[in-house]
Amino acid sequence: QQKRFTNDAAHELKTDVAIVKSSLQLLSMRQRTVEEYIRGLVVSLDDFTRLESTVQKMLTLARLEQPTPDDREKLLESCSLRDVIEDAVHQSKPLAELKAIAVSFDFNAEARVPINSHDALLLCSNILLNALQHSPNGATVRIAMEGTQETARLKVEDQGEGISEEDRAYIFEPFYRGDPSRSRKSGGTGLGLSICKAICEKAGGSIEMVNNPAGGALVTVNLPAEPLEPVSISSASVKVQ
Repeated sequence: QQKRFTNDAAHELKTDVAIVKSSLQLLSMRQRTVEEYIRGLVVSLDDFTRLESTVQKMLTLARLEQPTPDDREKLLESCSLRDVIEDAVHQSKPLAELKAIAVSFDFNAEARVPINSHDALLLCSNILLNALQHSPNGATVRIAMEGTQETARLKVEDQGEGISEEDRAYIFEPFYRGDPSRSRKSGGTGLGLSICKAICEKAGGSIEMVNNPAGGALVTVNLPAEPLEPVSISSASVKVQ
C-alpha cells in the first residue's frame, strides 16, 4: 500500500508540475501583450493553487495515518458532531446555491465524538462536498444524525449517479477517480474520501458508501461517542436561490 501510494503521489505531482511548466513555457515562447501575460499568469496561478492543494491534502493524510507524539493529547479532544455538521453545511452553501441544491438535515440526538473540531469539520465537509459534486442541479442532499448510547451515526444521502460496481472497492483509495467527471478541471485530487476514512479509523470509527435503493449514494459514518443526549427531533435546510 505504501509503495502504491508513493507511485500514485509521484505521478500526480509530476503531472501537476508538467502542467505548470508547460503553461509558463507557452507564455514565454513569443512576445505578448500585457493582457496576454496577465491571462497566462492567472492560469499558472490556478495550476499552482491546485498543486498546493494536492500537497496539503497529502500532508493531512500522512498526519492522520502516521502517529505522532501529539496524538496522545489529541485523543483527549472532542467536539459536538451537530455543531460541526452545521458548520459544514454553512461552508458548502455557495456551491449548493450555485447548483440550486437543497441541503436538509435532521437530528434526533446530540453527541460529542473523540475528534478535534478541525478534523471533524474536514470529515463532514469532504463528505458533503462529494455529495454536492455528484448531485444534479436542483437535487436535494439529505443529512441525518442518530445513534445509540455509545455510537453516533451520520448519514449523507445524495441524488447522484451512485457507485458503479468497478469503483466500489476503490472509492476510499488515495488518488482514485472512478468518475470521469472528477477531472483536473473540477479540482478533484482523489484524496477527499481517503482523508475521511483515515479520520474515522483514527477515532475508532468507520465509514462506508453504498448505493441507495431510491437512487444516488449513501455515506454512513459510525463514530464512538460520549453518552448521547436525546433532543427533540429538529430539521432545517439551506435555502437556494
